[in-house]
This record gives sequence, C-alpha cells and structure tokens, in this order.
Amino acid sequence: RRPIVPPVGMPVSGARLGVSVARMRGVPMPITQGQDDRRRHAYVVGKTGMGKSTLLMTLILQDIEQGRGVFLLDPHGDLCDDVLARIPAHRAQDVILLDPSDDQYPIGLNILNARSEDDHNRVVNDFIGMLIRLYDPYNQAIVGPIFQQTVRNAMLAAMALPDGTLIDVYQLIADEKYVKRVLPYIKDPLVKNYWEDIAAQMSNARDAWKAELLPYLLSKFSRFVEDATLRRMIGQPRTSIDWDSAIDDGKILLINLAKGRIGQETSHFIGSLILSAVLQAAFRRGQIPLARRREFYMYIDEVQNYATPMLSTMLSEGRKFGVVLTIANQFLHQLDHGTREAVFGNVGSLFAFRLGTQDAPALAPEFYPSFSASDLINLPQFTASVKLLIDGVAARPFSMRTLPAMTPPDFARAAAIRGESRRRYGTDIETVEREIMKKLS
Repeated sequence: RRPIVPPVGMPVSGARLGVSVARMRGVPMPITQGQDDRRRHAYVVGKTGMGKSTLLMTLILQDIEQGRGVFLLDPHGDLCDDVLARIPAHRAQDVILLDPSDDQYPIGLNILNARSEDDHNRVVNDFIGMLIRLYDPYNQAIVGPIFQQTVRNAMLAAMALPDGTLIDVYQLIADEKYVKRVLPYIKDPLVKNYWEDIAAQMSNARDAWKAELLPYLLSKFSRFVEDATLRRMIGQPRTSIDWDSAIDDGKILLINLAKGRIGQETSHFIGSLILSAVLQAAFRRGQIPLARRREFYMYIDEVQNYATPMLSTMLSEGRKFGVVLTIANQFLHQLDHGTREAVFGNVGSLFAFRLGTQDAPALAPEFYPSFSASDLINLPQFTASVKLLIDGVAARPFSMRTLPAMTPPDFARAAAIRGESRRRYGTDIETVEREIMKKLS
C-alpha cells in the first residue's frame, strides 16, 4: 500500500530513529524523538530478520556517543558483538562486558547480597517467579506452595550467612547437618522457626520426605551445582559488578547471553538473575534526590524470557527512577498477561515490524486507521509501522525505514575492551573453583 507520511510536529532534534518511507519534497524525512518522550519507554515487535536489531543498535550507539548509561541484555549475542565493535574511544573505559561463555575469568553473580529487608523480599519473590516461569509456566502446581515455602525460607536463611550463595540454598535443602550450622546466623524469628520446627517435622517423616519431596526439590536446584557455567558465577560469594555504581556512573553494561554457546536454559536463567539485580539497583535510586538521578537506558531483547512483576513495575514507574526501557521480542503472544497489560498501559511508543498472523489482528487497533492487520503482515524488511509519542501525545501512526550502522566496526578496539573488562571484573578460574570446593566440602 502507499507509504504513510509522518505526522506534523516531528521534533528537529533528539534521538534519530530512521527515515520516513514516504518522501517529502522528493527525499525521506528524518524521524527523531525528543528525550522527554523517550522516557515513556518503547516496545519493538516483529519477526526475526525484519529490522528490530538495527533499530536497537541505532538507539544504543547514539546513547553511548552522548555519554549516557546503557544496559543491553542480548540472548543471541550478535547485537552485543555489533555494539562492542562500535564503542567510541572516549567510552572504552566505561564498558562492562558480561559473557558467561568466558570460562577462564567468570564474573561473580551472587543475588543473595541483598542490602535491606525490602531487597531480600524482592530477590526471593523474583527468584520464585523465575522458577515458576522455568518449570511451571502454565500454573499446574509444579512449583506449588510447599515448594515455594521451602525455597523462600532456604534463601532467607542463606542470606543470613556472611557469604551465602545459591549453593548454600541447595545445601540447606539437601543436608540436615548443614541446617544446624546455619541456624546460629538466622535472626528472623519466622525463618528460624521454619527450620527448627516445620522443616524438622517434615524431615522426621523421613520415608515420605526422602522418597518424594526432597528429590523433587533438589532436582530443580541441582543445575546450580552441576552446570559448570552457572556454578562458577553464582557460586562466588561476591558480585563482581556494583550495579548501583554502574547505573549511577553511567556505565555501558553489555550482557552477551549467546544461547548457542551456553545453552538456552542457562541463558534465560543468568539473564533473569542479572536483570533482577539491575532492576533492584534501579529501585534503590528512589533514595537519591531527583536532580542527581542520572538517566539510564535499558534495552532488553527477547523480553518474554525475563518478564517478571518487577519489570512490569519498572515499565509503569521507570520515570521516577530515571530508567528508560526499550523492550523487544518476535511475537506479542509470547508475553504473559501482566507484561502485556504493562506494555499497552504504560509504553509510549510502539514499533511493529512484519508481524505473524496471530499478532497482526491484536495490534491492528493500535495502528488504526493508518494500518490494517493485512498491512502489518506484509511490511517489507527494515520497515516498521510506528506509533510515536510526540510532545507527550500519541501521534498518528506512520511508516518508517531503519538506518544501517554508520560507524564501521573496530575489532581491535573491541578485543582490547573485552580484555580490559575481563581483567577488571572477572576472577581467574582456579580461584573460583577453589572457593566453590571449599564451600561444597
């Protein structure tokens, strides 16, 4: 169909998104968006290979060039590599690259290093939500009340240890003797009561406990100990990256979770842990005066793998914490109900590349009257239907073409940045294995 021209009032400065498909006086019109409108977040959806990553890279490189803090969670790895190869020289020292496939200098990721009681509860709730998403996505009571109660109290008990990790959670569930060693550290009376009375009563009924519930619980946690990639990260007592400082200092956090190198489940699990830690650090910014909150731009690809209640809350309240979210995935129906509601209720700008037959009818009302479901299904490559926020108002939808990267890759600089990041934030494998074996023994 005929290209839809952009609306009147397009800002002349701001983040450049692409160019109009329709020509104005014979040339495409630059499509830009002001910073205040970007603070209302963006959702990018469309089939693979249609231009989503090109749009994300365009925005990320502009934010990096402008000196802003950036977080990129990439489950495929290609976008992360492309961005890393185009980091400008003046930002090279700001890059923190987290690559779980680096088995020589693994980065520590201890989610139990929570700072306050509120953080404790947020960590536990988010972790249980992640287990539900991994093992019980259709709410069939696989991760039922007893399972959740055991995990909750094991995590809160491990948090009472000076260097507690998820390996301690595993040992608390598996070993009664280990529980006795941890009890003196537990200050919360409810948690202490659980391990002294409730758990003790269950374990006294040894046959049923050992034959049914215990193996079931341990089967869900054995991956923390058995998966070498995970164990080297979550088994370290210290988190290598100070997430609060990284956000406040405007660092560039590149999270390369290439599923082809570390496996799909491990990729989803590590990504969920990292996103949970970063969002908690973002929530803690509520204690910083508004004028001192440096804006932080977060990009999450394949967002359905990491969608938790905490992410939905950030979509609705992100402006309060100085966080700007751009989330992307291939299919709208991959999002759970809560995340979908958060997207349609709080996201200011929508970018739809070519959609599938299931998503097009669901999204067509958002792009009415400019585009029909048939239009959304038949969009050309690198072309998006856009519903853009302009001066706080949702403008009439129009068609836009993405821009290829203008900066050539510098692979030598990328290698130097990777080496500096692993030296600064990683720990050599021998030290890590020694610490983990000490804990396991």
